[in-house]
Amino acid sequence: MKREVRIRTFIIAMIILVVAEIILLFVFSPKNKNENYSSEYCKEAVCNEDASLCYAYDLDSDGNTVVVWRGSCQNGN
Repeated sequence: MKREVRIRTFIIAMIILVVAEIILLFVFSPKNKNENYSSEYCKEAVCNEDASLCYAYDLDSDGNTVVVWRGSCQNGN
């Protein structure tokens, strides 16, 4: 079964999807970019090159490694 989509219908659908994506980006964007910064955990955290993604690890009662904190160690940005 072959069905052709009219260009006008396609453009309208794409505009709706783009507007929905923009709305979702604003709704789910972080409000305070520095709220994930913790000087306590950043001292011993393992980070990527620009310190935008860091993890602090600890051991649980069974001796397994667990993530106790994740965030950013960029304190000025």
